[in-house]
Amino acid sequence: MIQGVCRLCKKHTELSYEHIPPKSAFNRNTKFISVSIIEYLKNSDVDDCKLNAKIQQGGVGYYCLCQQCNNFLGRYYVRSYQTMASIFVPLLKDKDFSKISIKIENISHLKFFKQIVSMFVCINSSDFTNNRKELLQFIKDPNENKFPDDVRIYMYLNMEGQLRNLGLMYSSQYGLVSELTFPPFGFVLSLSPNIDLPLTDITSLKDFSLDFQGDVVYELQKLKTYLPIPVDYRSRLEIDECIKNSSIDI
Repeated sequence: MIQGVCRLCKKHTELSYEHIPPKSAFNRNTKFISVSIIEYLKNSDVDDCKLNAKIQQGGVGYYCLCQQCNNFLGRYYVRSYQTMASIFVPLLKDKDFSKISIKIENISHLKFFKQIVSMFVCINSSDFTNNRKELLQFIKDPNENKFPDDVRIYMYLNMEGQLRNLGLMYSSQYGLVSELTFPPFGFVLSLSPNIDLPLTDITSLKDFSLDFQGDVVYELQKLKTYLPIPVDYRSRLEIDECIKNSSIDI
């Protein structure tokens, strides 16, 4: 453990290692962490950039929560996220499609959503929620449905490219966004309302009751994440063409 500020309760205390996504959602083994944008810009070749990625032992995560808050998430929300991941991993491996419409039942959709929100709180600095107590209360109270008006959560499917663990940064096209990608899912948190992201807005999951486990249709696109740049889903061919067309002969 290390000393720091817990992202959830805001106490300065010993922090435990929080797997993001949960360890039970296929995040157990050694994983490549996506390189930083700075690393990418230093290296014009995409393959070299990938080779320079760091390796995380024992699953991707952060020292971001105290033991009590870590246990709280595990007790209330992790299982629903694990169930969703278990549905989509074999589906993505066995079938080739660009988008899917699938009806999901027998999970708490609100718990799934709260786990996603908690992961964004964890990958961002503790300053992110200093003026967003409503967001913390949404996580800390399992039955809470009140959610900040300026926060939107988007979702997509991913099985190809790099992992993304990107805290809040400014995108010229989409404003302030944070992105988390770990197969089979990708998520984007946006602080710019009413923008046209090429993703599925799942913010309405906040409105379900904790016990509701009925049918919900998830319409999701499968996207690639080759670059450590938020909301960039270009194929390898598109990236190569862009690099080729932007080169300058001297």
